[in-house]
Amino acid sequence: MILRRWTVVGVLLLLGFGFWGRSPASVPAQGGATPVAEAGRRVYVANSGENSITAVDAMRNAVLATVPVGQEPHHVLALQGGRRVYVGNFGANTVSVVDGVTLQEVAQITVGAKPTRLAGTPDGRFVLVNSFGEGTTSVIEVATDRVVDVVGEGQGRHGLVVAPDGTLAFAVNNTANDVSLIEVGSWRVVGSIPVGMSPFGAAISPDGQTLYVANAGSNSVSVIDVASRSAVAEVPVGDKPLIVAASPDGQTLYVGNSGDGSVTVIDAATQTVRQTIEIGGSPIGVGLAPDGSRLYVVDSADGQLVVLDPVTGTVMGRVPVGAKPIGLGIAGGGAASPATPVASPAALAG
Repeated sequence: MILRRWTVVGVLLLLGFGFWGRSPASVPAQGGATPVAEAGRRVYVANSGENSITAVDAMRNAVLATVPVGQEPHHVLALQGGRRVYVGNFGANTVSVVDGVTLQEVAQITVGAKPTRLAGTPDGRFVLVNSFGEGTTSVIEVATDRVVDVVGEGQGRHGLVVAPDGTLAFAVNNTANDVSLIEVGSWRVVGSIPVGMSPFGAAISPDGQTLYVANAGSNSVSVIDVASRSAVAEVPVGDKPLIVAASPDGQTLYVGNSGDGSVTVIDAATQTVRQTIEIGGSPIGVGLAPDGSRLYVVDSADGQLVVLDPVTGTVMGRVPVGAKPIGLGIAGGGAASPATPVASPAALAG
């Protein structure tokens, strides 16, 4: 009964964000879109309530542009140093492709029903997209922007990360309370790992040895030893944790607790809570700058991107974005171009 209640809550949480959307409107940056090289680093926020993404200049905490995409966007993945941006549209069953220089949508790719999280392979060749409605993971070839494979055997897939060495992907199954292990290249499920109740987001350590899963139904983070493929600890956090992110050095985890307006800071070595940061609203998307200097949190309730000092927890800025924002993507890390290794595995967190 408890499991069913939390699963329903999880689905309602996902669906509810987009039903009150407004018609999208493009808001160009003053003087045109800032080239990615000049921007230095960008944060893209998916606004599920108005079918758009907001591009934020992460150096100045200023909005560059609002870009119309598909219906109810949930997550953003920036590749090639931010020159190419992929957006999962939960309400349209598509992935929008946005040119990071012109800040315009250039294509839409049909994927499984209710796409949630996205992740890129370290070689930059593929983008993986989870389908909450079908329990599958679509494989998009970046060179052609077409789906080349679909991996099944899941239930309510949400969180998604790829191992730093590019051998495995980990897809979180929200309604099955487990994580599917997908072999990259062969695109087949090679195992599963039980976690807590109604799991949502996931992150992986930079060395690829530890997987972390946020469990919305049990208010905890499961700590998984990748080698043994088993959970070795469960860390209590705040109310309804949805997304977890790992620092670039692997020493710290940050968990957005959507139910109580807080971010839990976990010491990865001791697997204990180091700090709880109160920011208010409903924190959902969480991510770190590639150099670890800033923590970005999407506050869905207040329609803003909160910028924090990850060491002190001090709020450095609040940037208004669109209605009911959910996920974010950070340019300046992640896969660059085919055959170029990833510099920051933390950028693949989902």
